[in-house]
Amino acid sequence: MNIYDFTLNELENYLVDVGYKKFNATQIIEWMYDKKEYDFNKMSNLSKSLIAFLNENFVIETPKIIQVEKGNLVNKYLLELEDNNKIECVLMNHDYGYSLCVSSQVGCNMGCSFCESGRLKKVRDLSLKELVGQIICVSKEANVRIDSVVVMGIGEPFDNFNNIKRFIEVVTNNKMIGIGQRHVTISTCGLVPKIYEFADLETGVNLAISLHAPNNEIRDKIMKINHAYKIEDVMRALDYYISKTNRRVTIEYIMLAGINDSDECAKELASLVKGKLMYVNLIPYNETTHFELKRSNDFKIKSFYDILKMNNVNVTIRKEFGGNVSAACGQLRANSERSWKVMKAYYQTDPGKVRSHNEDSVTIVENQANEQLVVVADGMGGHKAGEVASSLAVNELSKRFSELSSIGSKEEAVVWLKEIIDEINVKILKYAEEHVDASGLGTTCVCTIITPEFLLFGNIGDSSGFVYKNEKLYKVTKDHTLVNILLENGELTESAAKLHPQKNVLMKALGAAEQIEMDIFDVERDVDGVFLCSDGLTNMLTVEQIEKILNDKDLELEEQVGKMIMKANMRGGNDNITIACVRFGGE
Repeated sequence: MNIYDFTLNELENYLVDVGYKKFNATQIIEWMYDKKEYDFNKMSNLSKSLIAFLNENFVIETPKIIQVEKGNLVNKYLLELEDNNKIECVLMNHDYGYSLCVSSQVGCNMGCSFCESGRLKKVRDLSLKELVGQIICVSKEANVRIDSVVVMGIGEPFDNFNNIKRFIEVVTNNKMIGIGQRHVTISTCGLVPKIYEFADLETGVNLAISLHAPNNEIRDKIMKINHAYKIEDVMRALDYYISKTNRRVTIEYIMLAGINDSDECAKELASLVKGKLMYVNLIPYNETTHFELKRSNDFKIKSFYDILKMNNVNVTIRKEFGGNVSAACGQLRANSERSWKVMKAYYQTDPGKVRSHNEDSVTIVENQANEQLVVVADGMGGHKAGEVASSLAVNELSKRFSELSSIGSKEEAVVWLKEIIDEINVKILKYAEEHVDASGLGTTCVCTIITPEFLLFGNIGDSSGFVYKNEKLYKVTKDHTLVNILLENGELTESAAKLHPQKNVLMKALGAAEQIEMDIFDVERDVDGVFLCSDGLTNMLTVEQIEKILNDKDLELEEQVGKMIMKANMRGGNDNITIACVRFGGE
């Protein structure tokens, strides 16, 4: 027998049944999981008779690593099991620690059309020793502690339900692997009866649902499971899960070009999840050579995101860059050959507590050379004007940037940015002329262009751009406010500026004048990341408070951004709050 095939409780019961003490199980577990000792003969506090019994009846073995495809931030492992079947798992180095994506079966019977792992039909379920063994052998090979686990690799976890239950027990037990409940995520394509059963367990771990379509017509075509359990069945099961656990559910939604990425799909999805304790995670599809499916472009993804936000749906776009291997929904393949790395990028916008509409807009896009553009715009002029101006600025910048084969040299990037900003300014002015209800139309705009060779910031208005280095934020941009001008001219003290009644009066914004000049800042590339935000954040939180959250290693980047927004809302939430953050990796 393999001792990794036992939970602590199961090992206690087994040893008691054969005449040993319950506490002996804890002794053995401490040697294996805490002291990393795998030789029974060296477990010095065990009796000789128990050591002999263990040597005769047990082994301590994990799956065999037969191939490692190493990237800078992502490693893919090919493991061989005792019966020569093979599985994969993926180790990802995030800014919050190491995360391991593990497989739950050899093959998969769910047959999702976009999923690489479904090409191999299910052979069998993985045993507890094979589930746990993935964590043990990868942690040992990489010489790292695994901080979080996602069961999203090959197989459908809820089709191996009993072993997944036992796996959760081992992973979250502080005497064994000891990963916190909120750092463990189980993903299912929607086995409805098992969602109810999982809810009743109240394990405290995270649940993610691979929905990927807003209606049955589309989901029937791309996910065979929908023939058995319709979307309505899944949503009822999730309602039960939330009522039972009060835990937020992640709705995974892969963006497939021309299939599930239309504006109508976004509206349908919004109607499904609006008002529920759920958030939508939009995932750009990782194309493979085996399928005809294509990834939605960044402009389409941003439009989809905007519609969900306008319908008050909590939504994120996950973008992970770097390394030369990647993993998403069973797709494990080469991802990048860049000599520089964007490790993780994330953005979120929130209407705040006071305003009924969100006039901010935000995006992070790539061009064909894998260079990045990050943009935050804070609209003004009311609901029918501010939303238009900020969206126009962000959409035009992202569309034009994503079409570029490369931004070129630093000088060419400056020219490109200034020309686009001039064009956007003209469009905003023209819109204001043609629409009588768009009085006061305008927007701030702060952006960053990220390439291997340089880092450029551009700014108009009072949204802010920072660089992040050695756990400190350094503001790059200057606010174009009346108070800041008075401050720079020595006509106002800093303490007086904070209380000035006109501290938010802008002296420069897109749409405010026929001639507009964007400030350009050339920044050293040797930083750990960039951070952009609207004044809805900086008016509520100090730079020191933002730094404290960014430096919290227990939180993922998404959680850090969400915590900032929550804190800003707790302090009043007087304005829309928008944040875009990019973390860089090493060479």
